[in-house]
Amino acid sequence: MRRIESGPGHVLLVRHGEGRGRMPRYNLRFLRYARRQRPDLWARLRLHFTGEPPPCLDGVRAVVFWVGDPLREMYPEEYRECAAVAVRARQCGIPLVNPPESLSNTRKGTMGRIWRDAGLPTPGCWSFGDRRSFEGAVRQLAFPAVVRGESCHAQEGLRMFADREEALACPDEELPYPGVLSGFVDTREGWRRRDPQALPARYFHKKRVLVYGDRVVCRNWYLSPEPIVGHPKQSLFGPGFQRPGPAGRLFGPCPLVREAVELERRWIELGPEDADLFRTAVRVLGLGFAALDYATPGPGRIVLWEANPYPYLPPPDQATLSGPRRLEAEERRHHEAMAAWLSELAGMEAAEAGRPSGGPPGSARRARLALRPDSRNPRGIPARGARHHGMSTTMQEIEIK
Repeated sequence: MRRIESGPGHVLLVRHGEGRGRMPRYNLRFLRYARRQRPDLWARLRLHFTGEPPPCLDGVRAVVFWVGDPLREMYPEEYRECAAVAVRARQCGIPLVNPPESLSNTRKGTMGRIWRDAGLPTPGCWSFGDRRSFEGAVRQLAFPAVVRGESCHAQEGLRMFADREEALACPDEELPYPGVLSGFVDTREGWRRRDPQALPARYFHKKRVLVYGDRVVCRNWYLSPEPIVGHPKQSLFGPGFQRPGPAGRLFGPCPLVREAVELERRWIELGPEDADLFRTAVRVLGLGFAALDYATPGPGRIVLWEANPYPYLPPPDQATLSGPRRLEAEERRHHEAMAAWLSELAGMEAAEAGRPSGGPPGSARRARLALRPDSRNPRGIPARGARHHGMSTTMQEIEIK
């Protein structure tokens, strides 16, 4: 068995290969940041794409799985490949982050059960796989209630039932199988008792933090007139609440939207309400990195919604109200947090982390990000020496500019 070296090593990032999984450009902006701003860290990152031959683990101190979840249920072939990498890494004593089996713990019913067993605040939920189990769950649940797909993210397949009769009348074709039913939490409730004019008392909301190991960083706070706070464009930051055309460019956001922007800004500056709780919520799922969605239905209260270990993080130029919300600065802050976390996984000393470096021999080749198999080498047979110098050179590459 390989002995883990005491000094700095490499972090192997396992990603979906071409035509596999989802979001093929996942975290590309962070990799560009690392290439430009953190060459010391960049020199210690390796990429492995599913569909390639097994990666070399020499000098690897940690393996991070940047792949979609729930992996086994949605991408079984990807799961088998990642599981094989995990087995080899464990045999070598290499720590794993977001290991393949843990990426099934984000199924909604499983996640809720794990959180409740750990004593964490999350609504009760009932899983169903057919009409009979759905109707059984309906009879046990207090209403209003929310139904969603067992393996979905981003509010896909999510709908609300006002009462038991509406739920039982729902046709099968409109239900997500398998799915979960959970009680609805009115996030305005506690705020109304304290300050009826406050934005959280007037609008429903959802918050998101990103957990990088021990680091917890606030991401966004969306408020919406709709009980299910889904896409940001449906929130107060969306186009429906902005001044149209020249008026918007001249005068900026309307007072309501400015108030929402300022509320989000103050929350980000203050930091997460309970970092220990959020770290625990990610850790009990067997994860080391995840986006965590939750709400605060009143001062001092927290309700966990879901953890997403493969979150979509829109670039500032594609996000709503990027300028007033200072999203470019926020993106840099998140990149710095992720870089610090990966530096720790690589075993880099504090004096070394952040210090400019040209990298070891072959680092110029690692200045390119492989996205798809090379047409000149479709089977992905590694070039001589490529396995021992970071990223594979057996892929068609694009420059990270």
